[in-house]
Amino acid sequence: MITYPFINLPDYYTQLLRSSMQGIEFNSNHFNSYVYENRPFFTLMENHFQDIDSDLRIDAILKSMTWKGVRNRMARLFIHYELHGKFGLGEDDMKHLNDLLFWEDRLSAYNADGFSRTFLLAFYFKIGSFQTQKYYNENQRKNFVMKEDIVDLFKYCKSRTNRVDWLYVMMDHFVDYFGKKKTLALLEDRLPYSEIFSLLSNEQQADLTSAFLSYGASISESEIFTSETILV
Repeated sequence: MITYPFINLPDYYTQLLRSSMQGIEFNSNHFNSYVYENRPFFTLMENHFQDIDSDLRIDAILKSMTWKGVRNRMARLFIHYELHGKFGLGEDDMKHLNDLLFWEDRLSAYNADGFSRTFLLAFYFKIGSFQTQKYYNENQRKNFVMKEDIVDLFKYCKSRTNRVDWLYVMMDHFVDYFGKKKTLALLEDRLPYSEIFSLLSNEQQADLTSAFLSYGASISESEIFTSETILV
């Protein structure tokens, strides 16, 4: 059985990955305020973005790098910290960043524009792969990765979604419970996810709910604790 543990991720970063970062929902003034209101975020930019703008003008950095450029460098800093115990930039964290970008590209057709949900999910797995090394056995480590088999199932999605990460978690568990062949059949029949959930045993429903809670807590998404329905 697969496991989605709680992973300690920076909430001031995951909040941005969960949010729409384009159009009227996002502009440089909002981002500027956000950075200054979140001291850890500002400190990282102060120490590791000086090469972009020596005066640390947030709007100038955003204009030069774009949001995704800022997002990617921040991810590298967090990965570097997991690898070396301190924030910095190096070749090894760039390699790991490319893994995140690979999965983001693979699910780009299903992810709503402006959201970094796939990137967030890949970030969860990446940071989790470092944090779980001490207590995961070899088989658990092999399973705690994003899987091409699960990505293949997204072809049954009717439209783009801003919850692509939650869909992935759900389908990963469906394949674990039913096997890929039966999961494919259920998706081909266009059954609602709620109906597929009802086919699970009590133990499986509890296991999937636990995964939702762990993932939701990891990415600091409080809606998981207050909403009766995650997906429809």
